[in-house]
Amino acid sequence: MFNRRRAARGASIPLLAAMLAVALTSLLAFAPAAGAESAKQTAPADSANRHGVNLASPAVVRIVSEVDGQVVCKGCNSGADVTFPLDGGTYGLAFTGSGAFISSDGYVLTADHVVDYTNNDQIILDFFNQAVAEFAQVSGYSQDDAQSIFLQLVDEDLIRIPTQVISQKVFLSTAYTGSLTNPAGVTSYDITRIVANSPVDKQDVAIVKVEAKDMPYLQLAPANSVHLQDTITAVAYPADADTGDFTALLSPTSGGNVNTANSLLTASVNTAQVTSQKTFADGTPVYETTGLANHGSSGGPVIDTQGRIVGVVDAIAVQNGQEDTRVVYLIPSDVAAQYARQSGATSGGAFMAAWTKAITEYDATGPCHFTNAKRDLTSLKSNYPAFGGVTSYLTEAQSKATAAECPAPGPSAGLIAGICGGLLVLLAILGVLVFMLVRRSRQNQPQPALAANYGATPNVYGQPTPPGAYPQTPQSSTPYAPTFPGGAGAAPYGAPPVATPQPQAYPPPQQQVYGTPPATPQPPAPSAPSAPPAPPAPTPQPQPPQPVQPAPASRLCANGHAVNDPTAQYCPVCGAPVQ
Repeated sequence: MFNRRRAARGASIPLLAAMLAVALTSLLAFAPAAGAESAKQTAPADSANRHGVNLASPAVVRIVSEVDGQVVCKGCNSGADVTFPLDGGTYGLAFTGSGAFISSDGYVLTADHVVDYTNNDQIILDFFNQAVAEFAQVSGYSQDDAQSIFLQLVDEDLIRIPTQVISQKVFLSTAYTGSLTNPAGVTSYDITRIVANSPVDKQDVAIVKVEAKDMPYLQLAPANSVHLQDTITAVAYPADADTGDFTALLSPTSGGNVNTANSLLTASVNTAQVTSQKTFADGTPVYETTGLANHGSSGGPVIDTQGRIVGVVDAIAVQNGQEDTRVVYLIPSDVAAQYARQSGATSGGAFMAAWTKAITEYDATGPCHFTNAKRDLTSLKSNYPAFGGVTSYLTEAQSKATAAECPAPGPSAGLIAGICGGLLVLLAILGVLVFMLVRRSRQNQPQPALAANYGATPNVYGQPTPPGAYPQTPQSSTPYAPTFPGGAGAAPYGAPPVATPQPQAYPPPQQQVYGTPPATPQPPAPSAPSAPPAPPAPTPQPQPPQPVQPAPASRLCANGHAVNDPTAQYCPVCGAPVQ
């Protein structure tokens, strides 16, 4: 019996564990994730492209170089040199290009010909054209005739064009500064050095350094991440889109026009497809695209829908000596990555992490995305006061972060059903647990000892009555018919019923009536010796008062029991008449 109980008790532990697991699963299957923000739903293609532009635009910069130069014609005036400009000064030209931060600590990716003026044919040609225009004006030749004369001098190797870089600056776009209210708000950084670059006529990639910290930046897409017919987007500053001169940028405090400054620092966005993958004669791989950029876009980033740089604007195709802006070539990101590694540029930065999170919320389509964007954009505006570009996004998020856009979460039918199911399972487990505990407590209760006399009267729970708990009558086959004073079948108050007296070989042990002095036991008759009395079992009842000293028994009943009460007519033990 003990072993069976142990086995059943041991089996109940894994059973309870399994039932608890079922209950918890029922609850958790319908419970919402704690602290979860709004779900981000996949945006359609145009929205995804817009997200890439929004993310990248603050990192795109305009690069402006001020270069002085002259055109010298060796021995062109009776063996003497002729220097243009003829007043002995220099031609001051501003050259513009595009680029993008690729690290938070001021490394900028661009095309080499935008910042490197050593043997730069494009720059030399610009100064050459300046000299031709001046010669035509003072000599009376037409522009075409003046150009023919200068080209002949070039063929004779008589033309020299010395240049000198006066300044090179990286200007932050209005996507970062916000719309300017006065020219003094223009933000720029001097290019301190070119830290890595290729030759101008090969690969055409450069990394320049400015002293800026915690800036927005773009990541370079991995190699071969672009394929034919993929949609890509250039974010740059084509010169054809300029609406004024660069005085607004180069001399903002002396007559600069704020409208012109905003125009010059607002990037253009052009989307096209990759039409081919080719290789230049020098071995440089390029992507061919259609109508993606123009002069001034050189060095600008071309991004995918995730805002990663997949290529750098390099050159415009030339057909029969004429530029064809319908075809633009890009240097792939994996080529640019080689120079980025040489420069030691590293990613990371608190601003870009916060901006990425905020603009991702803003461009999402799920519930509460404007509410979440409002929170994050507000934090950006507070932590980065110079980031004026956040204002337009924050204003829209504030207007759309309504209760309807982000309703208070309520319990769904599935959640309610899950909770109810889980509670029912828990209640069932509780019931099983209570049942097992009650059963275990009953099994652990001490069992009463069995009476020596197996014929004892059973108690109410089916257990034998302990010996001595109640006076026992001897077994007899004669029907039980006690007689008491007061009539047949009557018994004195408080006395137990007794059976019809029968002769016994041994008298039962002497009993004492509560409150009556015990009688001195008499020796048993020779013919019927009595068995020694068994000690009565203790009962959890109050102790009776101490009896007085017993008087000697003077009489016996018909069955040999001693009767101490001298007035008793019947034996208090068996009910037989007293002799």
